[in-house]
Amino acid sequence: MDNVALSIGVSYELFDALKRELASLDVAPVMALDVNDGLRRFAKSPYQLLVLDLRGIGGASHLELVAAIRSTRYTPLLVLNDQADADKAAEILKRGADLCLPSDAPFGIIVSHAAALVRRYARYDRYDDPENVRGAPFRVGDIFIDPLRHIVEVQGRPIHLRLREFYLLLYFMRNPGIVLTESQIAEHARGSSEKFINNVSSPVSNLRQAIEQDPKHPVYIETIPRLGYRFTGHQTK
Repeated sequence: MDNVALSIGVSYELFDALKRELASLDVAPVMALDVNDGLRRFAKSPYQLLVLDLRGIGGASHLELVAAIRSTRYTPLLVLNDQADADKAAEILKRGADLCLPSDAPFGIIVSHAAALVRRYARYDRYDDPENVRGAPFRVGDIFIDPLRHIVEVQGRPIHLRLREFYLLLYFMRNPGIVLTESQIAEHARGSSEKFINNVSSPVSNLRQAIEQDPKHPVYIETIPRLGYRFTGHQTK
């Protein structure tokens, strides 16, 4: 069974319930020893689901923890939270959780929602499938991009791009840190109908205007003299 669900802070009883429910989806849950162990596991390996019970986690800021997890991967994230704190639940969803349920909800409700998230991720969107993974949304540094929905955000701010600049950014983000020549960009960075006729300097300039805070001093797309361009993957501290 190659598909795995990671649980952090959940009780042994809930873990057993998850194990029984997810078996029909060929997903095997594993339990992290603590939050640090869970974060290490999550950073190293892909998972089909992450179940995070904040009630079983102390010390670190829960909201910052959820945001840190979401900034790493787009694995389905089910967060269990104190039932009485509706404002916190809303903030948890804003920080990136796909679903937030009360920690004391019946196990049947929790595991059914967990299975639904796995089906959406692995059976419907199929972002875990090598054939479809290139359609999965991802982040490099400050920039988030969703190839299928044509969504771009820079430091959380929505950016509207024409098709030509969108596919140019997508090509850059799929090749971070690599110097790309103009001929490579002209050949690969195009959509279904958008093409670079003469050179790429104009679309690069347009892209910088859209994503750079100071286009005259770019931090995301560097010009490498006599060679081409490089997407830096810059992340603002």
